[in-house]
Amino acid sequence: MTHLTLYVTDDCCLCDSALALLAAARAPEFRSVFIEEDPVLAATYGWRVPVLHDARDAQELDWPFDLAAVSAFVHRSPD
Repeated sequence: MTHLTLYVTDDCCLCDSALALLAAARAPEFRSVFIEEDPVLAATYGWRVPVLHDARDAQELDWPFDLAAVSAFVHRSPD
């Protein structure tokens, strides 16, 4: 089961950069969720996207992040 979710919006250059960083970090499988399809997600993440969420321990990595931060986040052991 996929434990990583990337919260994004449509036509978002920062979200595109986040996707590229996830690929470069060789992140495990993740799902992308477009927040504008859900009013609660839009209210929660609207100004923060892209946000990477780990369901194993509810930790989140907010933008801005770089390759080192993404790699450390996706390859860590949950608490």
